[in-house]
Amino acid sequence: MEALLIIPLLAALGWALLLRGRLAAAELELQRCCAEQGEQSERQLLQQHALLDSMVEGVLVLDAKNRIELTNASLRQLLDLAEDVNGQALEEAVPVAVRAELKELVAAVREAGELREGELQLNGGDPKLVHINAHCLQRAAGQHTLLVFHNVTRLKELENT
Repeated sequence: MEALLIIPLLAALGWALLLRGRLAAAELELQRCCAEQGEQSERQLLQQHALLDSMVEGVLVLDAKNRIELTNASLRQLLDLAEDVNGQALEEAVPVAVRAELKELVAAVREAGELREGELQLNGGDPKLVHINAHCLQRAAGQHTLLVFHNVTRLKELENT
């Protein structure tokens, strides 16, 4: 009689061990897939940053609260920004000389909901004329703003000669 009770218990124990082994294998596969996905995401992020940093035009992306989400090397050089301005408010990160104009352009493009253009005169050691295209980006996290800065100084100089 006891032998009859032991056989189902051993069978149940065998199934439990088999299922536990399969669960462990599934967990390992999930970890491998997550690691692979993370590596792929990291590669894509590095490629995007390399692409942005290779652009001649300056790129600035602001979140709905006017905090900087993204800049590229050209913009940081053009506006003499620190390397780590992401997360900072626009008013804190950009030079005082251009704050008001940039804030006005951002407000105008958000109000209109479509492309707006503007110009900045940068009067540093090497004066520059910069044309800006601003566009609203609708995202799940709210309304973001993309600004692309084109240094048109040389073009204007050629037009005036």
